[in-house]
Amino acid sequence: MERALSIEVGAYRFAERLGEGGVGQVYRAHGPTGIVAVKILGPSADFDTAARARFGREVRALSELAHPNIVPLVDHGFDDELGPYLVMPLLGGSNLRRRVGGQALGPDVGLLLARPVVAALAALHAAGYVHRDLKPENVMLTDAGTLVLIDFGLAFRDGMTKHTDTGAAAGTVGYMAPEQIEGRGVGAAADVFALGVMLYEWITGRRPFARERASEEVSAALAGVYTPVAEVERRTAAATADLVARCLAREASARPTAAALLAEIDRELAWPNQPSSTSEANAALALTAFCHDAEAFQRELHAQRLPALMAAARTAQNEQRPFAALALCDRGLAYARSPDEAKPFRDFVHGLESVHTQPVHVVASAAADHNSPSSVAAQLARTAAQPSVAPAPGKRFWNNSVALIGAAAGVIAVVVWALWPEPKADPWASSGAAPPSTPAQDQQKAQERETAAVMVSTLATTFNKALDHIDRQDAVTTQSTKPSADTPRVTPTTAKGWLTLAAEQSPTAAAASARKALELQPRWTDAEDALCKYSAVAQQLGATEACEVAVMNHPKVIEWLGFRGLAQVGDAKYAGAIRDLTDVIARDEDPRWRVARGDAYEKRGNLAEAKADFKWACRRGLEAACDRAK
Repeated sequence: MERALSIEVGAYRFAERLGEGGVGQVYRAHGPTGIVAVKILGPSADFDTAARARFGREVRALSELAHPNIVPLVDHGFDDELGPYLVMPLLGGSNLRRRVGGQALGPDVGLLLARPVVAALAALHAAGYVHRDLKPENVMLTDAGTLVLIDFGLAFRDGMTKHTDTGAAAGTVGYMAPEQIEGRGVGAAADVFALGVMLYEWITGRRPFARERASEEVSAALAGVYTPVAEVERRTAAATADLVARCLAREASARPTAAALLAEIDRELAWPNQPSSTSEANAALALTAFCHDAEAFQRELHAQRLPALMAAARTAQNEQRPFAALALCDRGLAYARSPDEAKPFRDFVHGLESVHTQPVHVVASAAADHNSPSSVAAQLARTAAQPSVAPAPGKRFWNNSVALIGAAAGVIAVVVWALWPEPKADPWASSGAAPPSTPAQDQQKAQERETAAVMVSTLATTFNKALDHIDRQDAVTTQSTKPSADTPRVTPTTAKGWLTLAAEQSPTAAAASARKALELQPRWTDAEDALCKYSAVAQQLGATEACEVAVMNHPKVIEWLGFRGLAQVGDAKYAGAIRDLTDVIARDEDPRWRVARGDAYEKRGNLAEAKADFKWACRRGLEAACDRAK
């Protein structure tokens, strides 16, 4: 946090600056009701009429909205020197970018985080507003475990005057809907698209359209090209995958409304062993539990999910829906975090090998199942080719050979699809009489059913053999694995030892070692500096705070200002990063600072400025910048 001068605005005395957004700066302040957050534009001369109008729209929107998941307006006014200001409660906690950014949380926690955001959107849209800048940075997770939507600087509704150029895009690259990118009419569906991006990101740990360059991510979003969420995270249920896909639909009209989305999420959040209560109350309790202890929450969730999936697989088997059973088994294996947890599902697959010994009429009922062999086997072929992103401490018990499973299931899917009879028009349907059949037709149908039964058995056998192969491979891997360069040969016992080790490690591991050093010797300047440098280079979330300390340790050393700028790029504080790196570039011509600023420009959507920095660095001999300058 940045210390502020002695500033008073109305009845509020500023303490320090908490951050800044696209429309203003936010300060911690003391007021009549206690500690609050005050947002200002800044000196009046620095802002034009459009900026003031946008700020006024935010004040108006907050004054008209009242919802537990939308930040309330406490006060607002105008200062002769600093211009308009608005006052909000000071929300303890951090935004979701800082709290969970980059983590693959899985479908259960992803939906849990999405629910209050969707509830806020439903209220916002019901009042006629569109947020237009929905992203993890604008969702606060409070210390009490409540999600609150903030920053309504771009909020808009019909009847308001727009203050962006015609065809200009307002929003954040990576979360803007196609119509928003193209500068077309933006409605509530654009917020639903951004929610879909966030939900995909929480489930998998990455944005659906993310590419190396911002321009490529924009192109992917416009084309609607991304990997389906269930192929990245195999724990995802079909209903959840469909929900995400509809949110990310290319056409705005194909996306669900926030109100409809809320009802769907509530159905998906009907977890086993849940007490009888409202979905909102259950979700609030679960979110509080997640915030209190994320690991314990995940353990409890897995303890509920594994037996539920096993029971569902057995039910599908009893109902002669073998392909649905295999799909549920695959999800169970994705949830399993140890061989013991995986064993029931592996045993279940063993049991499916005997399906071809059942009477033909039993297998035939599977043909009536809405989960056709071709679609389910194809889904298994797609999902099995992806490693699970579920936490997997201990030895890996099946990830090494998922390609074998996928390839075998894919071949079987093609064969079954080729053999599965195509439905034909029934001329007897209107009369209510059963269509006659010839002995030859009966024989053909029986043969087709036997073929389907053999396919199920073959698929289960292939799955089973792959699991056995994985066990053998896993045992070999466990015996032959050597410690990486980041693994200390001897665990340090002193702060100096941890810092010495950090010098030999990769940036990510080195940052962890620097933290260990600070645990043993708090406020050690060398360790504080090391944490800033390593976490900034590794682009770890929260690196900015570490580098704030380093800058205070060395206020006259420009290098630390540069590292703070680099850290802010990783924390998505692009405006602050550009400001810091510009100051560094004015005094240090090292082309690497140009590349860092180019990254900030690119991620902020200022592609022309980014390319200019990359070209400059390329001309100064930094080859890594040349490709990005094209």
